[in-house]
Order: sequence, then structure tokens, then C-alpha cells
Amino acid sequence: MAISKTYPLCPFIGVDCSGQPDTPPMYAVATRFSRRKKQNKWIARVTQKDIKKYSIKYRDWKEKLYAALFFKVVDKIYVANYEIHIDKEFATSKMERRVYEHLKKLFGTIHSEEIEKENPKISFNIKEKSDYVRDADKKSKWARDGKIKVDENKTALDWLIKLLEE
Repeated sequence: MAISKTYPLCPFIGVDCSGQPDTPPMYAVATRFSRRKKQNKWIARVTQKDIKKYSIKYRDWKEKLYAALFFKVVDKIYVANYEIHIDKEFATSKMERRVYEHLKKLFGTIHSEEIEKENPKISFNIKEKSDYVRDADKKSKWARDGKIKVDENKTALDWLIKLLEE
């Protein structure tokens, strides 16, 4: 599939995760092009030790882990009125819906004072349909292979997951 003419001109953030909670570590990547065509990205890694801790400590831990990890990488580069495209890789639509609801809760809680940021448009897309997801997918694989620098090697998600427990 050829890259569309609007890429990277549209206000989108691509998000992808390499690895699953069952096969750690997990690398999450969010990428965004600025209006000056400079790419901004943020990469976070969650270790096997942390994933095990979350699985014991929290109920619905997989959905909360994904939501907290996606929030962590997106929030570092998020600009108001950008749409967030997340790779559609979940086993069930129920899990996808829960991740969506948790993400909305995190944005609404943490950015409650910033009207433009508290309710972003979030959609789940396959990489074949979104150039932004495809770019994030490529970078998450590079991070997993050690070809690109990880911004957060030990990503602390406890406080975000605790917010979702309330």
C-alpha cells in the first residue's frame, strides 16, 4: 500500500505496542508529525517483572496495562485536537472497548483542567489502513530489536492503573 498524500499532514498520532502481556517485555510507541514535518515520538518499555506485579495486584489488569501504557506514550507528545490511531491488535472487541474506556478515563482525569486535551478522539485501526499506525508499528519493532532508543526503559504505570481502579 502506498503512503497517502496527506501523510504526514493530518493531525494524527499513531500508536502501537510490540509484545503482549503474555510475552514480555512490551514496547509501546507513539509517533506524531509536527506541522513543520518534524517527527516526535515516545517509546516506553514495560518489563516482565512489572507485568507480573500488575497481574497479581489488579483485576482486569491486561486492559488497564494497555490503557496506561498507551496513555503514557501518547501523553508525552499529545497536542490538542490530534486524533489518536491505535493498532487494532486485541483478541476481542470487548477488550478493545475496555481499553478505549480506560484511556478516556485517564485523559479525562489527568487533563480535567485542559478542555482541548481531556476528550481526544481515539480510534482503533489496522496498520494496512493507517499510515500513522504503520509508522508506529515499524518503530515498535525497531525498539524491540534494539535498533532505536527507548525513552523510558522502566516505565512506572502503578499510579495510572490505580486511577483506573477507583
